[in-house]
Amino acid sequence: MGRGDKAVYNQQQQQAFGQSRQAAGQDYQNQQNLYGAVAPMYQSEYDNPGYGADEKQAMTQATSGSLAGAFGAARDRLQNAAARTGNAAGENATEEQLGLEQGRQNAQALGGLQGQFANARIQGQQNAMGGLGNLYGTTTQGLDSAMNTGANLVGTQGRVADTPGFWAQVLQHGLNAITGGLGSGGR
Repeated sequence: MGRGDKAVYNQQQQQAFGQSRQAAGQDYQNQQNLYGAVAPMYQSEYDNPGYGADEKQAMTQATSGSLAGAFGAARDRLQNAAARTGNAAGENATEEQLGLEQGRQNAQALGGLQGQFANARIQGQQNAMGGLGNLYGTTTQGLDSAMNTGANLVGTQGRVADTPGFWAQVLQHGLNAITGGLGSGGR
């Protein structure tokens, strides 16, 4: 490679490096814009995962209400049967049994609901952390690529600069031939 070629190559490398720096700058700006828009949403999801207070209350009331309705209907049937037959024997014991069963089923249903709330909270935080991780990885890919391109160009430019030109190689071969001949002829 002649000296003029090195100058052209160096100029091309500097242009390519400048373009890489510009791409890295643009990627950084895109990253900041994306973070500014999306990161607060993930942070909010992390801070407030799962169901909201109103949703939890509505789900709890729906669960308790459906059980209360079912057991209330059973009590009504029991009381109606006692009134119709005029025989209230065993009514109190049966109502106690209904109350105990309603309490057990209510505790199971509400306990299961609390488990769902906990799972939704954990899942919401995991989603937020995963989203932030993906956001970080996505926004840095372009920046990494641009910076690696620039670094590779600088390394290539250094290797080319160390490579001797045509005339330097001819001169080196000539000197090697002369010194090699002198060294073998003197012995």
